[in-house]
Amino acid sequence: FKDVVRQSMKKNGVIRTEQILIIDLNGLSSKSIADICGVVKMITKVGTCFPEMMNRTIIVNAPTFFSFAWKMVKTFLDARTQSKISLFSNHIKGMEKMNELIDDDQLLSDYGGSASSFDEVMQSLSNEDDTNDGCKRQIVEIISKSRKSVDIKLDVGEKCELTVYTRSTSGAIFTIQREDNALVSTSDVKNPTPSSKDDKDPKPYNVVISRVLEGRNTYNIKAKSLTSNALDNFLVVGKVRHISKE
Repeated sequence: FKDVVRQSMKKNGVIRTEQILIIDLNGLSSKSIADICGVVKMITKVGTCFPEMMNRTIIVNAPTFFSFAWKMVKTFLDARTQSKISLFSNHIKGMEKMNELIDDDQLLSDYGGSASSFDEVMQSLSNEDDTNDGCKRQIVEIISKSRKSVDIKLDVGEKCELTVYTRSTSGAIFTIQREDNALVSTSDVKNPTPSSKDDKDPKPYNVVISRVLEGRNTYNIKAKSLTSNALDNFLVVGKVRHISKE
């Protein structure tokens, strides 16, 4: 994925990618079904914060009981999103769909491709150093009409930069408040892409809403719609770094 982004930036300076997501439910127990349904719904919400990142989602090795639950989960998705999700209980048919959509050198060896295995990829990622900007960990939260605020906690010696990603053209007012109720900042977050009948896919948009959060503290991030309409989806990403000693 990183290589794809680099190539896109070299070509035209714009990062625009689409992804094929594989969700393997092999070994899923009925006790975990609520969790996996929640994951699918959350992935869909995150996707609405970016311009059409999801090309296709393939759910494989789905047990029978999940197929029944999926009928309920689909009611939370719009028709266009539903059309991009394929569900397979039959392992062979799921593999055939993956081979149809994914090049052999990009498909994990777990699914018959010539790329690395899932375990090898995860091991490679775990061995990588911190990102070039010194980020030690990331905080990722989704704010929506059903969850209008989130709390983030920073430890001693940590600082955090918060960025919001969205496709919302109606926008929201974001406030950040410390646990002692002190107001840290207020920001308007609104995608400036002109809205028209021909423009159904707003351009990528993100804005930094704070660079001054420091621990130890708990901060509440709250969003309020700028219009009378329901709150859109906003992805809040916090890059946590060590406070450098001068």
